[in-house]
Amino acid sequence: MIATFLAPFLPHHRRRHPGVDVMLVEGSATRQRSRLAGAEVHLTIMPAGPGFSRRILGPVHALAVMLTTHPLARHKVAEVEALADQPLLLLQREYGSRAWFDAACELAQVTPHILMECTTAHTLIELAAVDHGIAIVPSTAMIRNPRLRAMPVVHRGVSLGQWSTVCWDSRRVLPSYAAQFANELVAHARRAFPGREYLKHAAPLAKPNLPID
Repeated sequence: MIATFLAPFLPHHRRRHPGVDVMLVEGSATRQRSRLAGAEVHLTIMPAGPGFSRRILGPVHALAVMLTTHPLARHKVAEVEALADQPLLLLQREYGSRAWFDAACELAQVTPHILMECTTAHTLIELAAVDHGIAIVPSTAMIRNPRLRAMPVVHRGVSLGQWSTVCWDSRRVLPSYAAQFANELVAHARRAFPGREYLKHAAPLAKPNLPID
């Protein structure tokens, strides 16, 4: 999300608000919720869920990333059952795309064949590029290698994923510069939320019951 969504946004924000320094803190959704609840940060970007005020950014799906020569690469989507017996490269369990994939495997009553777990989608994608397995990553990940094919992961045709939101704790006053940052981020997401090019054949995710404006 930092590389594909925030990095293109930050230069424009810096030009409009030269006196505002933006500190970025990376972490899983669980860690970000903890930081927000503890007043360590003004805003977080994380999946939709209860507990904080939020605005919608865009849908994040689980993707299967593999070489274009892989037999599964000719399909439009990757079914969980078809992936389970393949060598898989997964993010660690606290990450959203891993949680979605694990839940789908449980529903499908299959046990995935896991070669590696790590904290960085880029590492998994690079391993997929050398045919060390199929990477399961969020659709916001950066995939530039032309030898790779990325497709939505589904369970019986249902997409795996959640909507991403920008969140804040309404129990505390949000500074005007942070509120403005959130407003501009939402506008940026409408124009350029990452990963949409991979989702042409994916069933839409149910949008959370949250106001967009």
